[in-house]
Amino acid sequence: MLNDVFLDLVKADFLKAIDKHAKKAGVGNEDIQIRIKLDAEEGLIYAIFHEWKIANPKCTFKEVMCIQLDVFNKEGMLSPHIHAMLLKQLSNYDTDTDNFSAFLFQRNKTIGCALYVGSQPVKVCLLSDLFT
Repeated sequence: MLNDVFLDLVKADFLKAIDKHAKKAGVGNEDIQIRIKLDAEEGLIYAIFHEWKIANPKCTFKEVMCIQLDVFNKEGMLSPHIHAMLLKQLSNYDTDTDNFSAFLFQRNKTIGCALYVGSQPVKVCLLSDLFT
C-alpha cells in the first residue's frame, strides 16, 4: 500500500518533469528520457537525454524536476524508494553500480523504464512493474 503511494508520486512527478523538459527543448514528451544511476557518494545521479542522446550529463533532482526549491522535500521522500528499487533490480544482473542505469521515459501518458547494463538494454517495462 505504501509502495503504491510512492509509485504514484514518482510517476506524477516524472511525468511533469518530462513535460517541462520537452516544452523547454521544443520536442514531444516521448523524445525526453531521464537517466538515473546509483552512486556510492551521491546516492542518485540524474541526466537528461533528448532522443536517447545526452543533453545534460549530470543534474540535480531539482534540475530534473525543473524546480528552484524542494519545499515539500520530494527528493527526501522519493529518492530512498527509487534507490531501493534500483538496488533490487541491480541484484538481478551480474554488474556493478557504475555500469547500471535506468532510463525513465513517457509512452502513452505513462512512465516506462529501460534498465541498462553498460550500453545494452536488459529490461524494458512499466515503472510500476519495478515497484512490485
